[in-house]
Amino acid sequence: MLLWLRGSLYMDPFARECCSDLAMTDLNHALDVACSLAQEAGTIILSHWGNSSHRQKADGSPVTDADLASEKYILKALGRTFPDHGLVGEEGTVDPALVGGRRTYWVVDPLDGTRNFTRGFPCFATSIALVRDGQPLVGVIREHMTGRLYSAVAGCGAHVDGKPLRVNENPLDRDFFVGVPSVKSDESPATIERLLTRVNVRNIGSTAVHLALVASGAIDAAYALRCYAWDVAAGLLMIQEAGGLCSTPEGKPCLPLIADEQPMSTTPVLAAGREGHPTLLDLIASAPAS
Repeated sequence: MLLWLRGSLYMDPFARECCSDLAMTDLNHALDVACSLAQEAGTIILSHWGNSSHRQKADGSPVTDADLASEKYILKALGRTFPDHGLVGEEGTVDPALVGGRRTYWVVDPLDGTRNFTRGFPCFATSIALVRDGQPLVGVIREHMTGRLYSAVAGCGAHVDGKPLRVNENPLDRDFFVGVPSVKSDESPATIERLLTRVNVRNIGSTAVHLALVASGAIDAAYALRCYAWDVAAGLLMIQEAGGLCSTPEGKPCLPLIADEQPMSTTPVLAAGREGHPTLLDLIASAPAS
Protein backbone atom coordinates (compact mmCIF):
# COMPACT_ATOMS: atom_id res chain seq x y z
CA MET A 1 0.00 0.00 0.00
CA LEU A 2 1.08 3.62 -0.46
CA LEU A 3 1.30 5.98 2.49
CA TRP A 4 2.08 9.70 2.44
CA LEU A 5 4.63 10.57 5.09
CA ARG A 6 5.90 14.15 5.38
CA GLY A 7 5.18 14.74 1.71
CA SER A 8 6.98 11.64 0.48
CA LEU A 9 5.60 8.46 -1.01
CA TYR A 10 6.17 5.29 0.99
CA MET A 11 5.10 1.74 0.23
CA ASP A 12 4.35 -0.62 3.11
CA PRO A 13 7.23 -3.18 3.16
CA PHE A 14 4.80 -6.09 3.30
CA ALA A 15 2.94 -4.79 0.25
CA ARG A 16 6.28 -4.23 -1.49
CA GLU A 17 7.26 -7.84 -0.84
CA CYS A 18 3.93 -9.07 -2.22
CA CYS A 19 4.33 -6.89 -5.32
CA SER A 20 7.89 -8.09 -5.88
CA ASP A 21 6.62 -11.67 -6.07
CA LEU A 22 4.12 -10.66 -8.74
CA ALA A 23 5.74 -8.63 -11.53
CA MET A 24 4.09 -5.31 -12.36
CA THR A 25 3.26 -6.65 -15.80
CA ASP A 26 1.35 -9.46 -14.07
CA LEU A 27 -0.54 -6.97 -11.90
CA ASN A 28 -1.39 -4.80 -14.91
CA HIS A 29 -2.66 -7.88 -16.72
CA ALA A 30 -4.72 -8.83 -13.67
CA LEU A 31 -6.16 -5.30 -13.56
CA ASP A 32 -7.13 -5.41 -17.24
CA VAL A 33 -8.86 -8.75 -16.78
CA ALA A 34 -10.68 -7.63 -13.63
CA CYS A 35 -11.88 -4.40 -15.28
CA SER A 36 -13.19 -6.30 -18.29
CA LEU A 37 -14.95 -8.87 -16.13
CA ALA A 38 -16.57 -6.22 -13.93
CA GLN A 39 -17.96 -4.51 -17.02
CA GLU A 40 -19.14 -7.79 -18.52
CA ALA A 41 -20.74 -8.71 -15.20
CA GLY A 42 -22.64 -5.43 -15.41
CA THR A 43 -24.13 -6.49 -18.73
CA ILE A 44 -25.30 -9.77 -17.18
CA ILE A 45 -26.70 -8.06 -14.08
CA LEU A 46 -28.54 -5.35 -15.96
CA SER A 47 -30.11 -7.96 -18.23
CA HIS A 48 -31.88 -9.20 -15.06
CA TRP A 49 -32.84 -5.69 -13.89
CA GLY A 50 -36.55 -5.65 -13.12
CA ASN A 51 -37.15 -9.34 -13.81
CA SER A 52 -34.87 -11.29 -11.48
CA SER A 53 -36.19 -13.85 -9.02
CA HIS A 54 -34.61 -14.11 -5.59
CA ARG A 55 -34.54 -16.25 -2.48
CA GLN A 56 -33.24 -15.85 1.05
CA LYS A 57 -29.88 -17.31 2.06
CA ALA A 58 -29.26 -18.92 5.44
CA ASP A 59 -28.11 -15.59 6.89
CA GLY A 60 -31.34 -13.88 5.78
CA SER A 61 -29.80 -11.91 2.92
CA PRO A 62 -31.22 -12.23 -0.59
CA VAL A 63 -29.56 -13.85 -3.59
CA THR A 64 -30.83 -13.35 -7.12
CA ASP A 65 -30.42 -14.96 -10.51
CA ALA A 66 -28.20 -11.99 -11.35
CA ASP A 67 -25.83 -12.72 -8.41
CA LEU A 68 -25.47 -16.36 -9.41
CA ALA A 69 -25.10 -15.81 -13.15
CA SER A 70 -22.53 -13.02 -12.81
CA GLU A 71 -20.46 -14.86 -10.19
CA LYS A 72 -20.40 -18.01 -12.32
CA TYR A 73 -19.23 -15.98 -15.31
CA ILE A 74 -16.51 -14.10 -13.40
CA LEU A 75 -15.08 -17.10 -11.58
CA LYS A 76 -15.07 -19.29 -14.67
CA ALA A 77 -13.12 -16.61 -16.56
CA LEU A 78 -10.67 -16.05 -13.68
CA GLY A 79 -10.09 -19.78 -13.29
CA ARG A 80 -9.37 -20.11 -17.00
CA THR A 81 -7.07 -17.06 -17.14
CA PHE A 82 -5.26 -17.62 -13.81
CA PRO A 83 -5.31 -21.38 -13.18
CA ASP A 84 -2.76 -21.10 -10.36
CA HIS A 85 -4.87 -18.66 -8.35
CA GLY A 86 -7.48 -19.56 -5.75
CA LEU A 87 -11.06 -18.33 -5.96
CA VAL A 88 -13.46 -17.05 -3.29
CA GLY A 89 -16.95 -15.86 -4.26
CA GLU A 90 -19.72 -14.50 -2.07
CA GLU A 91 -22.36 -16.88 -3.38
CA GLY A 92 -20.75 -20.02 -2.03
CA THR A 93 -17.81 -20.56 -4.36
CA VAL A 94 -14.74 -21.30 -2.28
CA ASP A 95 -11.85 -23.12 -3.89
CA PRO A 96 -10.77 -25.92 -1.49
CA ALA A 97 -7.23 -25.49 -2.75
CA LEU A 98 -7.02 -22.22 -0.83
CA VAL A 99 -6.84 -24.15 2.41
CA GLY A 100 -3.97 -26.08 0.88
CA GLY A 101 -1.79 -23.00 0.96
CA ARG A 102 -2.40 -20.91 -2.16
CA ARG A 103 -0.94 -17.52 -1.37
CA THR A 104 -2.64 -15.72 -4.27
CA TYR A 105 -6.40 -15.71 -4.73
CA TRP A 106 -9.30 -13.70 -6.13
CA VAL A 107 -12.15 -12.42 -3.96
CA VAL A 108 -15.38 -11.63 -5.81
CA ASP A 109 -18.66 -9.99 -4.83
CA PRO A 110 -20.66 -10.27 -8.05
CA LEU A 111 -23.49 -8.02 -6.90
CA ASP A 112 -22.96 -5.84 -3.84
CA GLY A 113 -26.26 -4.17 -3.02
CA THR A 114 -28.52 -7.12 -3.78
CA ARG A 115 -31.36 -5.74 -1.63
CA ASN A 116 -31.22 -2.54 -3.67
CA PHE A 117 -31.32 -4.58 -6.86
CA THR A 118 -34.36 -6.60 -5.79
CA ARG A 119 -36.28 -3.44 -4.85
CA GLY A 120 -35.38 -1.45 -7.95
CA PHE A 121 -33.14 0.95 -6.00
CA PRO A 122 -30.51 1.97 -8.57
CA CYS A 123 -27.25 1.48 -6.67
CA PHE A 124 -25.30 -1.77 -6.84
CA ALA A 125 -21.83 -2.86 -7.89
CA THR A 126 -19.45 -5.68 -8.71
CA SER A 127 -16.27 -5.90 -6.63
CA ILE A 128 -13.23 -7.95 -7.68
CA ALA A 129 -9.86 -8.10 -5.89
CA LEU A 130 -6.62 -10.02 -6.27
CA VAL A 131 -5.14 -10.84 -2.87
CA ARG A 132 -1.74 -12.23 -1.89
CA ASP A 133 -0.99 -13.27 1.67
CA GLY A 134 -4.06 -11.36 2.80
CA GLN A 135 -3.02 -8.08 1.13
CA PRO A 136 -5.12 -6.77 -1.77
CA LEU A 137 -2.90 -6.03 -4.77
CA VAL A 138 -5.51 -5.28 -7.43
CA GLY A 139 -9.01 -3.96 -6.83
CA VAL A 140 -11.89 -3.10 -9.16
CA ILE A 141 -15.39 -1.83 -8.33
CA ARG A 142 -17.92 -1.08 -11.05
CA GLU A 143 -21.07 0.80 -10.07
CA HIS A 144 -23.41 -0.43 -12.75
CA MET A 145 -26.10 2.24 -12.95
CA THR A 146 -23.59 5.07 -13.43
CA GLY A 147 -21.05 2.92 -15.28
CA ARG A 148 -18.22 4.29 -13.13
CA LEU A 149 -15.22 1.96 -12.99
CA TYR A 150 -13.03 2.37 -9.90
CA SER A 151 -9.65 0.61 -9.86
CA ALA A 152 -6.41 0.38 -7.91
CA VAL A 153 -3.09 -1.44 -8.04
CA ALA A 154 -0.82 -1.60 -5.00
CA GLY A 155 1.89 1.01 -5.40
CA CYS A 156 0.28 2.63 -8.43
CA GLY A 157 -2.58 4.70 -7.01
CA ALA A 158 -6.33 4.53 -7.49
CA HIS A 159 -8.45 5.77 -10.39
CA VAL A 160 -12.01 6.16 -11.61
CA ASP A 161 -12.44 5.91 -15.34
CA GLY A 162 -8.72 6.64 -15.70
CA LYS A 163 -8.70 9.75 -13.49
CA PRO A 164 -6.65 9.73 -10.24
CA LEU A 165 -8.49 9.45 -6.94
CA ARG A 166 -7.70 11.27 -3.73
CA VAL A 167 -9.51 11.09 -0.39
CA ASN A 168 -10.82 14.27 1.20
CA GLU A 169 -9.13 15.78 4.24
CA ASN A 170 -12.11 17.81 5.43
CA PRO A 171 -12.63 18.70 9.09
CA LEU A 172 -15.42 16.98 10.99
CA ASP A 173 -18.40 19.29 10.65
CA ARG A 174 -21.93 19.25 9.24
CA ASP A 175 -20.54 18.95 5.70
CA PHE A 176 -18.49 15.86 6.58
CA PHE A 177 -20.21 12.75 5.11
CA VAL A 178 -19.86 9.30 6.68
CA GLY A 179 -21.26 6.21 4.98
CA VAL A 180 -22.93 4.03 7.61
CA PRO A 181 -23.99 0.37 7.52
CA SER A 182 -27.35 -1.17 6.71
CA VAL A 183 -26.65 -4.10 9.03
CA LYS A 184 -28.55 -4.09 12.32
CA SER A 185 -26.44 -4.73 15.39
CA ASP A 186 -26.32 -3.87 19.07
CA GLU A 187 -23.59 -1.27 18.58
CA SER A 188 -24.81 0.50 15.44
CA PRO A 189 -27.64 2.68 16.90
CA ALA A 190 -25.47 4.28 19.59
CA THR A 191 -22.55 4.76 17.20
CA ILE A 192 -24.67 6.32 14.47
CA GLU A 193 -26.40 8.56 17.01
CA ARG A 194 -22.97 9.69 18.21
CA LEU A 195 -21.82 10.35 14.65
CA LEU A 196 -24.91 12.47 14.03
CA THR A 197 -23.79 14.90 16.72
CA ARG A 198 -20.83 15.94 14.54
CA VAL A 199 -21.31 14.83 10.92
CA ASN A 200 -23.80 13.91 8.23
CA VAL A 201 -24.45 10.21 7.65
CA ARG A 202 -25.37 8.50 4.40
CA ASN A 203 -26.37 4.94 3.53
CA ILE A 204 -26.79 3.75 -0.04
CA GLY A 205 -26.92 0.02 0.63
CA SER A 206 -23.54 -1.05 -0.78
CA THR A 207 -20.35 -1.26 1.26
CA ALA A 208 -18.25 -1.51 -1.91
CA VAL A 209 -19.74 1.71 -3.28
CA HIS A 210 -19.30 3.48 0.06
CA LEU A 211 -15.58 2.62 0.01
CA ALA A 212 -15.18 3.68 -3.61
CA LEU A 213 -16.85 6.99 -2.78
CA VAL A 214 -14.43 7.55 0.11
CA ALA A 215 -11.50 6.95 -2.25
CA SER A 216 -12.99 9.43 -4.73
CA GLY A 217 -13.68 12.10 -2.10
CA ALA A 218 -17.43 12.08 -2.75
CA ILE A 219 -17.90 11.11 0.90
CA ASP A 220 -15.34 11.60 3.63
CA ALA A 221 -15.45 8.32 5.55
CA ALA A 222 -17.13 4.93 5.77
CA TYR A 223 -18.09 2.98 8.88
CA ALA A 224 -19.12 -0.63 8.33
CA LEU A 225 -19.84 -3.69 10.45
CA ARG A 226 -19.44 -7.42 9.82
CA CYS A 227 -17.74 -7.08 6.44
CA TYR A 228 -16.68 -10.16 4.51
CA ALA A 229 -13.51 -10.10 2.44
CA TRP A 230 -15.49 -9.76 -0.79
CA ASP A 231 -17.23 -6.66 0.59
CA VAL A 232 -14.05 -4.71 1.30
CA ALA A 233 -10.92 -6.13 -0.36
CA ALA A 234 -11.06 -3.90 -3.44
CA GLY A 235 -12.33 -0.83 -1.61
CA LEU A 236 -9.72 -0.90 1.16
CA LEU A 237 -6.95 -0.98 -1.43
CA MET A 238 -8.50 1.97 -3.27
CA ILE A 239 -8.71 4.08 -0.14
CA GLN A 240 -5.13 3.32 0.87
CA GLU A 241 -3.90 4.08 -2.66
CA ALA A 242 -5.90 7.33 -2.61
CA GLY A 243 -4.07 8.44 0.56
CA GLY A 244 -6.54 7.31 3.22
CA LEU A 245 -6.40 5.12 6.31
CA CYS A 246 -8.32 1.93 7.05
CA SER A 247 -8.72 0.16 10.38
CA THR A 248 -11.37 -1.37 12.59
CA PRO A 249 -13.45 1.15 14.59
CA GLU A 250 -11.19 0.26 17.55
CA GLY A 251 -8.11 1.31 15.59
CA LYS A 252 -6.80 -2.20 14.94
CA PRO A 253 -5.59 -3.30 11.48
CA CYS A 254 -8.25 -4.76 9.20
CA LEU A 255 -5.58 -6.22 6.91
CA PRO A 256 -4.32 -8.80 6.17
CA LEU A 257 -7.53 -10.56 5.19
CA ILE A 258 -7.93 -14.22 6.14
CA ALA A 259 -10.37 -15.27 3.43
CA ASP A 260 -8.04 -18.08 2.39
CA GLU A 261 -8.24 -19.70 5.84
CA GLN A 262 -11.65 -18.49 7.05
CA PRO A 263 -13.80 -17.34 4.10
CA MET A 264 -16.77 -16.53 6.34
CA SER A 265 -14.80 -14.40 8.80
CA THR A 266 -15.87 -10.77 9.10
CA THR A 267 -14.33 -7.51 10.23
CA PRO A 268 -15.70 -4.04 11.01
CA VAL A 269 -14.12 -1.20 9.05
CA LEU A 270 -13.51 2.50 9.53
CA ALA A 271 -11.97 4.26 6.53
CA ALA A 272 -11.25 7.97 6.08
CA GLY A 273 -8.61 10.53 5.22
CA ARG A 274 -5.53 10.72 7.38
CA GLU A 275 -6.75 13.86 9.18
CA GLY A 276 -10.28 12.71 9.92
CA HIS A 277 -9.57 9.09 10.81
CA PRO A 278 -8.15 9.64 14.34
CA THR A 279 -10.97 12.02 15.25
CA LEU A 280 -13.56 9.50 14.06
CA LEU A 281 -11.91 6.78 16.14
CA ASP A 282 -12.26 8.98 19.23
CA LEU A 283 -15.85 9.89 18.38
CA ILE A 284 -16.89 6.26 17.93
CA ALA A 285 -15.07 5.22 21.10
CA SER A 286 -17.07 7.80 23.05
CA ALA A 287 -20.41 6.30 21.99
CA PRO A 288 -22.25 4.79 25.00
CA ALA A 289 -22.38 1.01 25.18
CA SER A 290 -25.69 -0.45 24.01
